[in-house]
Order: sequence, then structure tokens, then C-alpha cells
Amino acid sequence: MTNMGPATELRLVDVASGTVTKLTGVGAFDQVIGFSPDGARILFSRENANGAASLRSIRADGSGPRRIVTGTDSGEWQQ
Repeated sequence: MTNMGPATELRLVDVASGTVTKLTGVGAFDQVIGFSPDGARILFSRENANGAASLRSIRADGSGPRRIVTGTDSGEWQQ
């Protein structure tokens, strides 16, 4: 397996059909942090081309994107 570096996009893969749907990643560096306890939302950090960071979430189906915190991509809760 080749290490291709950190992912910069979030993609949804339908296991039955193999269909891949791009959820995020347009013009930004996105990195998954975790999932909500029920698996319905994905928490991720985003850094845009200007280096501005934010914490965001999106539903697992790609709908309902939300910016949670601007100006950081981490928090005390990660320690």
C-alpha cells in the first residue's frame, strides 16, 4: 500500500453499487475528526487556500453542512 498523505476530501461510498459521492473538498483541505454517536454526522476540520481554519459538520449523506467554529481546527476536547 502506498502512503498518499492525508485525505483532502470526504467521499461517501455505496457498498452495494460502488457509487462514490463527493461530500466536501472543493478548494479546501478537509480532514475527518470523527462521527456523531449515532453515525449520522461527520465532524471535520477545514483549511482553505488562505490558511483559514474551521470546524464543521455534515450529514453522512452529504446534506446539511454546518460551520461550528471559525478560526480553529482543533479544541481542548481533543486532549
